Amino acid sequence: MGKVKYSYCLNENNELVHISSVTVENRHNHTFHCLECGNELIAKIGKIKVPHFAHGVDTTCDGESYLHKLAKRRIREKFMSASHFSLTFT
Repeated sequence: MGKVKYSYCLNENNELVHISSVTVENRHNHTFHCLECGNELIAKIGKIKVPHFAHGVDTTCDGESYLHKLAKRRIREKFMSASHFSLTFT
C-alpha cells in the first residue's frame, strides 16, 4: 500500500481542510478541491484504507505543486495566527 498523497484540500470557502475533520456524515455536505489543479476531490473514508482525498477524474497532478502550495498555505496560516514570528538565516 502506497503513502497517502492527498490529506489536505480546499473546501467550497477556499479554506484548508484536513481529512481528519471530514466524517462519513458530513462529507457530502461540502465540496473539496485539489490545491494543485483545482479539480474536485472525493473524501475517501472507509474501513480498510487510510482516510484520504482522491481525484474523481484523471488528472495531471504530480504532487510536487500540491505539496508546495500546501506548505505555503500552512506557513501563511501560522504566520497570520502567531503573536510573533521569527526567521533565522545563516
